[in-house]
Amino acid sequence: MKLLTDETVARSTISLLRDQGHDVLDVREAGLAGAEDEAVSALARSKGRIIITHDKDFGDFLRLQSASHRGAVVLRLKDPSPSSTNKALLGMLSAVTEDYLTDKIVILTERGFRARKIPPSSRG
Repeated sequence: MKLLTDETVARSTISLLRDQGHDVLDVREAGLAGAEDEAVSALARSKGRIIITHDKDFGDFLRLQSASHRGAVVLRLKDPSPSSTNKALLGMLSAVTEDYLTDKIVILTERGFRARKIPPSSRG
């Protein structure tokens, strides 16, 4: 899958995702460390990548923005440590396709995940 990790995602998680065969671009590598959500979303849109973030407000931002984006996975884990994040992410990514994640905001918790389609008005 083509993914864009927000700076809230641990580098060890990025390495693990790459080891699993995912095409991962990290915002820090793209020179966007500390960037606003709008800039991260624009990068994801321009590169056709699904955003992965621990930033709970990012999902709200994506639902409300007028520009289109590929989709996002918002990690809402009680224990956001890399080991818990890795377990939850790998479990979800092994159960879904990139098409499933496209145009959706997915909320991932320790108990599972739920996806909401991005309304057409939010996709531009």
